Amino acid sequence: MDWERLLAGILITAGLPLAGWLIGTGANCLYEILQKKKAEAQAAGEQLKVIAFETAQKALDAVTRATVGKIESTTAAELREKVHAGESELAELQALADEALDEIVAQLKPEILQVLEGSIDDLDAYIRNRIETVLPEIKAEYAENRSRRKAVETDGVDQTA
Repeated sequence: MDWERLLAGILITAGLPLAGWLIGTGANCLYEILQKKKAEAQAAGEQLKVIAFETAQKALDAVTRATVGKIESTTAAELREKVHAGESELAELQALADEALDEIVAQLKPEILQVLEGSIDDLDAYIRNRIETVLPEIKAEYAENRSRRKAVETDGVDQTA
């Protein structure tokens, strides 16, 4: 019996700290695993935000190109010539940028606007910059198309085809 008590005492004396150590180590491992999973989830969430922003930016660019192209083909080119000739005020031409901004914002879905607003401090300024970036490209395209039409009218042959 003494051996049994001695053995039980040794097991209790050594076993309790060992059990505590095992529980503590297991808890630490579990904590580390949860932290790793949390970091992975955050990284995945950040990646989703990046994808959402890129998609929203592509939608904004498409709407901006279409809107600026429409305004350039219907109003801006003629108004620009009138401003150069002194027949219209520069403010009228600048007002077209405000019109373009309003049309672009109106065409974007609320979800797209929400993603853009969550990523950009001043969305109106960003859209105005996109308009100014797209405008020279649109002007160049229209100038090229006008010169093609003139060449066709003059020669009767499209040289670019």
